[in-house]
Amino acid sequence: MKKIYLNLLFFVIIYCFNIQILFSERSNEGDLIIQGDEVFIIENEEFTQSGGNIIINDNGKLIIGNSTFNFILNYHEEFQLSLYDSAKLEILNSKVNSHFCFMIGINDNSEVLIESSKVEVTFISVRRNGKLSVLDNSHVHNVLIGESPLSLGEITEVKFENSSIHEVGFWLHEDWYCEFSNLNNDSVANFEVIYGINSTAPFNVRFENTYVFVFDMAVLNNAKFTLLNSNIFTVGFCGNEGQEVYIENSSINCLVIFGDYISLEFNGLRSGYLIILT
Repeated sequence: MKKIYLNLLFFVIIYCFNIQILFSERSNEGDLIIQGDEVFIIENEEFTQSGGNIIINDNGKLIIGNSTFNFILNYHEEFQLSLYDSAKLEILNSKVNSHFCFMIGINDNSEVLIESSKVEVTFISVRRNGKLSVLDNSHVHNVLIGESPLSLGEITEVKFENSSIHEVGFWLHEDWYCEFSNLNNDSVANFEVIYGINSTAPFNVRFENTYVFVFDMAVLNNAKFTLLNSNIFTVGFCGNEGQEVYIENSSINCLVIFGDYISLEFNGLRSGYLIILT
């Protein structure tokens, strides 16, 4: 009997110890700076950042895994999370909370991966060669892809897959590639406003197996737009020489096309209203 009680006591101690690990808490006050080759890991815990920015430089890396991350601000955009150089941010099976909007700035050759996670009240800005991947039932609130047409960049990649997003804005130039796949109405993937502006060089936008509420795009300078097995409520194209639009097995409630030089190819288009203005 004594042995049974000892085993039971040992089990309770181990169980409580595991609970403590799973729900441990940490916090940081002031700027959190990750640089050099440093890897800052937040795992199986609740982490609170307050009173400063998060800055990741060089080859620094921030990993948030199986955790809750609280970013404390007193007003919108008081602080932000910025990545430069070849920095990386991974948010895996986690939740990022804030009562006010803050920006995640992806600059230079930095990369952000959001997988099986929910990032609330956040403005993600992808600029200058940055890479953003939102995968596997993740949700982000607002994404701006690109900067002003006077800004120079090289190749920027943005990919959304099996996830949802509230609003996306494009200001695309140079060699930009954006892919949206398996975002559908069932997963509450509704794009309320999407604008695309290409100013200087080719870019590609691709939607596959995706539901979009409104898509309004200025197709300029050799831009390419692909729509596969998707449903868009309203889409408008305005362009000049060199643009390509390919739509296959998709549904569009209202399609408006303005311009003489857009290359159009439809295969299985279902459209309520088709308006072509030249």
